[in-house]
Amino acid sequence: MKIYADQLINHLYRTLSPVYMIAGEELLLIQEAEEAISTAAQKANVSESIKFTIDSGFDWSLFQKSAENRSLFSDKQAIYLDLSAKKISDAGKKILVHFLQKSHLDKLLILRVGKLDAALQKTSWYKAAEKIGVVVPVWPLSSAQLLTWIQQRLNKVGLKIDQEGLQLLAMRTEGNLLATAQEIEKLSLLFPASESSPIGLKAEEIEEATSNNARFNVFSLIDAILENQPVAIVRILKTLETEGSEAILVLWVLRREAHQWAKWVSAIQNGQSLVQILTGNFMLEKRRPLIERALKKQTLENLYGCLQHAAHIDQVIKGAQPGAVWHELCILALSLVGMPVNHLQQFPPPLK
Repeated sequence: MKIYADQLINHLYRTLSPVYMIAGEELLLIQEAEEAISTAAQKANVSESIKFTIDSGFDWSLFQKSAENRSLFSDKQAIYLDLSAKKISDAGKKILVHFLQKSHLDKLLILRVGKLDAALQKTSWYKAAEKIGVVVPVWPLSSAQLLTWIQQRLNKVGLKIDQEGLQLLAMRTEGNLLATAQEIEKLSLLFPASESSPIGLKAEEIEEATSNNARFNVFSLIDAILENQPVAIVRILKTLETEGSEAILVLWVLRREAHQWAKWVSAIQNGQSLVQILTGNFMLEKRRPLIERALKKQTLENLYGCLQHAAHIDQVIKGAQPGAVWHELCILALSLVGMPVNHLQQFPPPLK
């Protein structure tokens, strides 16, 4: 069976198929489709998962053993197989077809493949997967579809903008869905609302909020953290404060990074490699050496401490706790490069 990405959620409300194949090259939509399937699987008590990324040296017997072995920790196991980067070997094709032709009541298979072209659809393993499962083709959005997608995403965070604002947002991000999603997240932080109490934004507000005239922006801060440049971290934060940047937006970026790093460190401790974790996310794959170096200096204890500190800063920003917001943000950012708080005085004076 074949369904489109925008139909997937409704399908998952009704049933959970034994096989899902997500095909396409639009990374954000692919990731969100996988997340939707994963969420549905967890609700169906599929509490254990294993991921394989296919490269030129992949040992298909590892997949075969996982397919044949019963899970020790749950009644049903999800197996994620990323086939988007490499062609499948002849041995791999045979093993995959054999799996798809048998009934596996205790397995859920999620396949990620590349572009859904004619050659792929002629393969025996594709036909076998489509026969017993669901194929989800993910196509690039047209201009009209992009505007609808932006509006729907804005609606989810309680924001409404007119057609001029939609066009401006699409133009600013040049149709890049990842960049557009980030801009919408930023807008939701700058203009907090809810679906029940939406906020209407004008094109002028969108232009001001999405403009990037500052020499440094919040995402430059993450680059400085990954590159282990504490002096640059302090300088960027002082610049952001001077230019009137929103402290809540800086906190959101730092908290998101600490949360993501904690998930990665935990996954690595559970046996996954960083290559497996980052495969498919092209933006992160390019930065893998920096991420790898940064994670080697981290412990879950330190990252959990950073998340607790971020929660405290959130209370300071809201006025519920006393404190100097930008100084606290500086301490949090330096903690992410593994620098003790008492080293803060070695850098430019604390922020006001």
